[in-house]
Amino acid sequence: MIATQQNIIDKLIDICWKRVRGTSDFIFLSQIRPIINEIQDILQKDSLFNERENEIIKQFIQSDPMKKLQKQELKKFIDRSVEFGNFEIFLFNRHKLTSYEIKRRIEQNSLSNDSMTNTKIPRLLPNREYKYKVWDELRQKDDYIKEKTQALESKDLKYSSLLSQIDEQLLAVKTLKGENLTLKKHIQELESQLSRQPPVNKSNAVYHLQLKERDLTIKKLDQVGKEYKKRIHQLEQQQLETSKAMNKLKQSILEQDKLVGRLKEKLINKTNDDTSNLKKFVTSLPIIKQWYILLKYKMDNKSTKMFALNIMLLVLTAWLFGMVVQMTYRTGILLFSTSPSPATYVYDSYGKNRLNYRLGFDVWRNIPWLEKLIYHYLEW
Repeated sequence: MIATQQNIIDKLIDICWKRVRGTSDFIFLSQIRPIINEIQDILQKDSLFNERENEIIKQFIQSDPMKKLQKQELKKFIDRSVEFGNFEIFLFNRHKLTSYEIKRRIEQNSLSNDSMTNTKIPRLLPNREYKYKVWDELRQKDDYIKEKTQALESKDLKYSSLLSQIDEQLLAVKTLKGENLTLKKHIQELESQLSRQPPVNKSNAVYHLQLKERDLTIKKLDQVGKEYKKRIHQLEQQQLETSKAMNKLKQSILEQDKLVGRLKEKLINKTNDDTSNLKKFVTSLPIIKQWYILLKYKMDNKSTKMFALNIMLLVLTAWLFGMVVQMTYRTGILLFSTSPSPATYVYDSYGKNRLNYRLGFDVWRNIPWLEKLIYHYLEW
């Protein structure tokens, strides 16, 4: 059972890692919190950790936000941060989540994500041109975010190469310092040998020749020591410039992260605005508007009088709409149909047996001046 639970937890962390970082082999410490939020969403929990555990995670992130972290290191960190020292035991003891329940919630979350991905967008927009314009803008925003993400990854590679160069330079400086120290010891030994050597005849040519050779050797060693010092100074300057470049690169990466965050917020706000405009357009239609007002007052206002007033307005609006449809229909029949047969007038019951008369749509026939006005309009 523990092995199964461990495999389920590995699968859970892998899914959250892929959603936050993609296929990358590492994350920054600043991305630990988004991964934890994804885990909480899949497990349907508002918060998995208590105050002490959240404080440990916060301190670890703030220690070095740009530090890289491998996937196995992330799993070990989560195990060390929880109360029982093991994430599987922590989920079972505190939140009563078994391996079967975790697997069920992972599959449920995956199905919901797949349904959201495969669902077609209904044609509820006012026109086709507006819909394609919105989706073009969204696609451009997504392409821009992908481009910035690739730029961040290339800067990560550049940052890694700079670190390797610094390590090589530090190793070279250490080697040069060791050689310089060896030369100094050799010079000290030569000087001590010269000081201990007994005095000999000044006319001895061999002795003078040895002294000259030693002097030349000492000068050469001094020159080599100066060159090494100069080289060490140059390497220290290069190391300082490299450190400045690394700081600039870190600042640039932070600015890129902020820019990507702002673009994502703008994209979400744009989608919300489009949804709000569509809702306003639909609720402005005649019959739908009355139903919307009725439901709104039914939920917001518990007054019986307002509810009755809305019911009456809805019925009156429906009746007027039916009158307009009937008038349009009758006008079309009179304009485009052939001349009626004489039997129509012989057996006409003036519409009293028809459904329109019983529903009240022929009330205008009982008003002489309105009936006269309608017939004049039809003859015209």
